[in-house]
Amino acid sequence: LMIEDFTSIDSMRYEFTIVGTGPAGISVALELEKRRRSVLLIEGGGYNYSKSSQDIYDGKVVGNYSYSINDTRLRYFGGSSNHWGGWCRPLEEVDYKRFPIKKNDLDPYLEKASSILEIDGKFDSDRFISKNFKQIEYQYSPPVRFGSKYRKHIERSKLIGILTNTNVLGIYAKDGVINRAEYIDTVHENLGRRRLRINCLIVACGGIENSRLLLWSKDNGELFSNLTIGKGWMEHPHYFKVGKIIAYNKKIFELLKPFPARRTEVSDNLDYFGGEVYLQPTKFMIEDTGTANARLDLSIARNTNSLKRAIKEILCKSPEYGQKLASLANQNLICSMSIGMLWEQKPSSENRVELDYSNSDKYGIPRTKLIWGLSQDDKNTPRICMQKLGEFFLDKELGRVGVSSFIEDDSVFPPGQFGGHHMGGTPMGRGQGDGVVDRNLKIFGTSNVYVVGSSTFPSSGHANPTLTIVQMSLRLADYLANKYNYGSR
Repeated sequence: LMIEDFTSIDSMRYEFTIVGTGPAGISVALELEKRRRSVLLIEGGGYNYSKSSQDIYDGKVVGNYSYSINDTRLRYFGGSSNHWGGWCRPLEEVDYKRFPIKKNDLDPYLEKASSILEIDGKFDSDRFISKNFKQIEYQYSPPVRFGSKYRKHIERSKLIGILTNTNVLGIYAKDGVINRAEYIDTVHENLGRRRLRINCLIVACGGIENSRLLLWSKDNGELFSNLTIGKGWMEHPHYFKVGKIIAYNKKIFELLKPFPARRTEVSDNLDYFGGEVYLQPTKFMIEDTGTANARLDLSIARNTNSLKRAIKEILCKSPEYGQKLASLANQNLICSMSIGMLWEQKPSSENRVELDYSNSDKYGIPRTKLIWGLSQDDKNTPRICMQKLGEFFLDKELGRVGVSSFIEDDSVFPPGQFGGHHMGGTPMGRGQGDGVVDRNLKIFGTSNVYVVGSSTFPSSGHANPTLTIVQMSLRLADYLANKYNYGSR
């Protein structure tokens, strides 16, 4: 077994050291193993959840929105895949506008990433319904729990070593060296503190901890001195009700053809609209209006009271049309639908990861301070999407779309949900002026330190990030195996 002893490990026997065992870290390790390269995996937690380990992730959020950075990630083997919902979709070509790579740089890794996540990965059911909208497909991983799926394989591997309950506190160079990491400062929960020397380091701690580790290392050493770390942090705002629709049954079903079911069998009737219909703005609409990308979720209202309330509102605004709808409702010719939306938050330097120097964890490392909130500008995307959807329904005589008031006015965002999608902070860029890592995920100004995960996204699209994270991880492993040869163990 390759479960290493923290007190006696010779870390230089490994060509690559990976900090973090979530989808990113494990995917890189397994792919390097296939290329006959040796890898040391370091996990801050154990094989199971513990309050002591999870407490390291505690921190505070400063901004205009209530958000928990502790509840949205997990600190044990397998990382946040342990509570991942399994939603999968690759980023669109239009989502790569800020990236130094293009969609076709990751496309070769889609099939293998889909196999890892146990989906078919074809995504061939998208269908344009107008110049502004297309109906899109999501696929659902079981979901894969990376820790439980790969634990036995990793423990038995002759090329992958594993250290658990080992916290990486900092990344450091030799005195006077500013471009190469020499060692990492580590502490075991029960066995004390050690410096572990490294050949090549891959930071895969997650969408907040990647920034935290680099910021603290920057504060205390020679590395990363000219980099703007932590800026441009993003989440996916997700509201289950941004509006509602009163639609003509026959016309709406002619427009929105059911895709093959992924999780449960569905039939061509009203039960189909159980959160399985997704629309998104087209590339034309995004470029024409300046909106960010988004996903619109259409679901049928399950009780007649919702339909009655919607008609009552229309009666007040348009009595004649409301009476017509009431008559059609009595004949079961119309339905009420709610519209939820998840959308891309455009990156802003105002949203960032910082260190909270007034509050440290048990190892003396400043906890995370996340400066983050939602601005009125963040309403532009849902406002434009709902406006265009309303115009489309009117033009095609499909029904009427109503918009929730908070989207249209200048009020604060009401409580909503978020995907727990932590993106940005160490973004890919074309140079140090607009990023922390280059197109191959190497930190600018270093020769042997890489970052992988959604913290490297300079923009996010609307898709859940896990599939893209795995694609990027496979691409990174491919690059590392070709670039470095330290001599396998």
